[in-house]
Amino acid sequence: MELEKASHGDEKILADMWFELAEQMEKYSRFNEITYETSQEAEEGFREQINGEEKSNYLIKEKGLTKGFITLKEGEHPSRKYEAYTQIINLYVKEKYRSEGLGTKALDRVKELARENGSDHLKVTSEIRNTEAVDFYKENGFGEKQVTLVQEIEEEE
Repeated sequence: MELEKASHGDEKILADMWFELAEQMEKYSRFNEITYETSQEAEEGFREQINGEEKSNYLIKEKGLTKGFITLKEGEHPSRKYEAYTQIINLYVKEKYRSEGLGTKALDRVKELARENGSDHLKVTSEIRNTEAVDFYKENGFGEKQVTLVQEIEEEE
């Protein structure tokens, strides 16, 4: 398994996989409702990410096949002992390749990348009701740190 940094031309495959992931996440919260009708509408966003520096996308590849993707973001918490972090924004393995250990291998590679880039810890968020993902991260050494709460701001009349 290898992580290959996404480049120009990878927008479609990233958008297609992201769209599958986004549709799966809709069942966990109304705040996950996507507005795109098709994955093509997400391609421009991935093009911007590839051109930008805020987030990095990697294709999870094995034997020449793209089996998933991961989106990372680096950041820092000044004044904290654990200051520099790499955050996993998306981790997606295509359904037919799940239970092959690809997610765990991708996490191991992300740890190496994070270490090389000066991060001292990894962060990830997961839908609280997505017990499969929560269990996966816990099995891979992540611990609970905080809870994210959300509230809709209704428009004033």
